[in-house]
Amino acid sequence: MALCIGMGMVLTSCVGGPVSTLTSPPTTNPSFSLTIQNSPAGPILATGNGATLYDFVPDKPTHSACLNVGCVYQWPPLLVSDESQVGPGVTRSLVGTLKRPDGSTQLSYNGHPLYLYIRDTKAGEVMGQAIDQDGGLWYVLSPSGKEIRTPFTVDN
Repeated sequence: MALCIGMGMVLTSCVGGPVSTLTSPPTTNPSFSLTIQNSPAGPILATGNGATLYDFVPDKPTHSACLNVGCVYQWPPLLVSDESQVGPGVTRSLVGTLKRPDGSTQLSYNGHPLYLYIRDTKAGEVMGQAIDQDGGLWYVLSPSGKEIRTPFTVDN
Protein backbone atom coordinates (compact mmCIF):
# COMPACT_ATOMS: atom_id res chain seq x y z
CA MET A 1 0.00 0.00 0.00
CA ALA A 2 2.81 2.43 0.90
CA LEU A 3 4.40 1.73 -2.48
CA CYS A 4 1.14 2.60 -4.28
CA ILE A 5 0.76 5.81 -2.33
CA GLY A 6 4.41 6.71 -2.88
CA MET A 7 4.11 6.04 -6.61
CA GLY A 8 0.98 8.20 -6.73
CA MET A 9 2.91 11.05 -5.13
CA VAL A 10 5.78 10.60 -7.60
CA LEU A 11 3.41 10.50 -10.56
CA THR A 12 1.48 13.54 -9.46
CA SER A 13 4.61 15.55 -8.79
CA CYS A 14 5.71 14.89 -12.37
CA VAL A 15 2.72 16.75 -13.76
CA GLY A 16 3.87 20.10 -15.08
CA GLY A 17 1.94 23.29 -15.07
CA PRO A 18 2.00 26.73 -13.60
CA VAL A 19 1.85 27.02 -9.82
CA SER A 20 -0.17 29.91 -8.47
CA THR A 21 -1.16 31.31 -5.12
CA LEU A 22 -4.69 32.60 -4.66
CA THR A 23 -4.85 36.38 -4.35
CA SER A 24 -7.92 36.16 -2.13
CA PRO A 25 -8.74 33.39 0.33
CA PRO A 26 -11.43 30.89 -0.69
CA THR A 27 -14.92 31.40 0.66
CA THR A 28 -15.41 29.06 3.58
CA ASN A 29 -18.82 28.36 5.03
CA PRO A 30 -19.02 24.80 6.40
CA SER A 31 -22.83 24.80 6.19
CA PHE A 32 -22.54 24.62 2.37
CA SER A 33 -21.92 21.25 0.71
CA LEU A 34 -21.03 23.05 -2.52
CA THR A 35 -19.71 26.51 -3.18
CA ILE A 36 -17.58 28.37 -5.70
CA GLN A 37 -13.97 29.47 -5.26
CA ASN A 38 -11.63 31.43 -7.52
CA SER A 39 -8.75 29.80 -9.38
CA PRO A 40 -6.27 30.88 -12.08
CA ALA A 41 -8.63 29.26 -14.63
CA GLY A 42 -11.72 31.03 -13.28
CA PRO A 43 -14.39 30.04 -10.75
CA ILE A 44 -14.42 26.35 -9.74
CA LEU A 45 -16.55 24.08 -7.57
CA ALA A 46 -15.48 23.52 -3.95
CA THR A 47 -16.91 22.43 -0.61
CA GLY A 48 -18.08 24.93 1.95
CA ASN A 49 -14.79 24.36 3.78
CA GLY A 50 -12.87 25.51 0.68
CA ALA A 51 -11.74 22.06 -0.49
CA THR A 52 -11.45 21.85 -4.27
CA LEU A 53 -13.71 19.29 -5.96
CA TYR A 54 -12.75 17.12 -8.93
CA ASP A 55 -14.38 15.11 -11.71
CA PHE A 56 -13.00 11.74 -12.90
CA VAL A 57 -13.40 11.42 -16.68
CA PRO A 58 -14.19 7.64 -16.73
CA ASP A 59 -17.21 8.15 -14.43
CA LYS A 60 -20.80 7.95 -15.61
CA PRO A 61 -23.62 10.06 -14.10
CA THR A 62 -24.92 7.06 -12.15
CA HIS A 63 -21.66 5.15 -11.60
CA SER A 64 -18.29 5.99 -10.06
CA ALA A 65 -15.25 4.39 -11.71
CA CYS A 66 -13.08 5.22 -8.66
CA LEU A 67 -13.80 2.13 -6.58
CA ASN A 68 -10.52 0.40 -5.68
CA VAL A 69 -8.81 1.12 -2.36
CA GLY A 70 -5.92 3.10 -3.91
CA CYS A 71 -8.21 5.36 -5.91
CA VAL A 72 -10.65 6.02 -3.06
CA TYR A 73 -7.73 6.73 -0.69
CA GLN A 74 -6.20 9.36 -2.97
CA TRP A 75 -9.52 10.68 -4.34
CA PRO A 76 -12.14 10.40 -1.56
CA PRO A 77 -15.68 10.68 -2.91
CA LEU A 78 -17.73 13.61 -1.59
CA LEU A 79 -20.29 11.75 0.51
CA VAL A 80 -23.52 13.22 1.89
CA SER A 81 -26.10 11.94 4.33
CA ASP A 82 -28.84 14.55 3.88
CA GLU A 83 -29.97 17.41 1.64
CA SER A 84 -27.07 19.48 0.38
CA GLN A 85 -26.91 23.21 0.95
CA VAL A 86 -25.45 25.21 -1.92
CA GLY A 87 -23.70 28.56 -1.88
CA PRO A 88 -23.98 31.52 -4.23
CA GLY A 89 -23.09 30.67 -7.83
CA VAL A 90 -23.96 26.97 -7.50
CA THR A 91 -26.94 25.90 -9.62
CA ARG A 92 -29.21 23.79 -7.39
CA SER A 93 -30.76 21.95 -10.35
CA LEU A 94 -27.30 20.58 -11.31
CA VAL A 95 -26.79 18.95 -7.88
CA GLY A 96 -27.47 15.21 -7.76
CA THR A 97 -26.40 12.02 -6.04
CA LEU A 98 -25.49 8.45 -6.87
CA LYS A 99 -25.27 5.31 -4.76
CA ARG A 100 -21.83 3.76 -4.31
CA PRO A 101 -21.40 -0.03 -4.03
CA ASP A 102 -20.92 0.29 -0.24
CA GLY A 103 -24.36 1.95 0.04
CA SER A 104 -23.04 5.46 0.69
CA THR A 105 -24.38 8.45 -1.25
CA GLN A 106 -21.97 10.48 -3.38
CA LEU A 107 -22.72 14.04 -4.43
CA SER A 108 -22.61 14.86 -8.14
CA TYR A 109 -22.82 18.05 -10.17
CA ASN A 110 -24.17 18.17 -13.73
CA GLY A 111 -23.81 14.37 -13.86
CA HIS A 112 -20.20 14.38 -12.58
CA PRO A 113 -19.58 12.42 -9.34
CA LEU A 114 -17.46 14.66 -7.08
CA TYR A 115 -14.17 13.90 -5.31
CA LEU A 116 -11.64 15.53 -3.03
CA TYR A 117 -7.88 15.05 -3.48
CA ILE A 118 -5.60 13.88 -0.66
CA ARG A 119 -2.79 16.29 -1.62
CA ASP A 120 -5.10 19.31 -1.24
CA THR A 121 -4.50 19.86 2.48
CA LYS A 122 -5.57 23.51 2.83
CA ALA A 123 -8.59 25.49 1.70
CA GLY A 124 -8.14 26.72 -1.85
CA GLU A 125 -5.37 24.30 -2.85
CA VAL A 126 -5.59 22.74 -6.31
CA MET A 127 -2.96 20.03 -6.66
CA GLY A 128 -4.98 17.46 -8.63
CA GLN A 129 -5.92 19.39 -11.77
CA ALA A 130 -5.35 17.56 -15.09
CA ILE A 131 -3.64 14.57 -13.42
CA ASP A 132 -3.81 11.27 -15.30
CA GLN A 133 -4.20 8.75 -12.49
CA ASP A 134 -6.18 5.60 -11.65
CA GLY A 135 -7.21 5.03 -15.24
CA GLY A 136 -8.23 8.52 -16.28
CA LEU A 137 -7.91 12.25 -16.04
CA TRP A 138 -9.09 14.40 -13.11
CA TYR A 139 -10.42 17.92 -13.64
CA VAL A 140 -11.99 20.72 -11.63
CA LEU A 141 -15.48 21.84 -12.66
CA SER A 142 -16.81 25.27 -13.54
CA PRO A 143 -20.03 26.60 -11.93
CA SER A 144 -21.88 25.44 -15.07
CA GLY A 145 -20.68 21.88 -14.39
CA LYS A 146 -18.19 21.68 -17.27
CA GLU A 147 -14.68 20.26 -16.94
CA ILE A 148 -11.92 22.85 -16.96
CA ARG A 149 -9.06 21.17 -18.79
CA THR A 150 -6.42 23.91 -18.41
CA PRO A 151 -3.50 22.55 -16.33
CA PHE A 152 -2.73 24.69 -13.25
CA THR A 153 -1.82 24.30 -9.60
CA VAL A 154 -2.68 26.43 -6.60
CA ASP A 155 -0.37 25.90 -3.62
CA ASN A 156 -1.44 27.84 -0.54
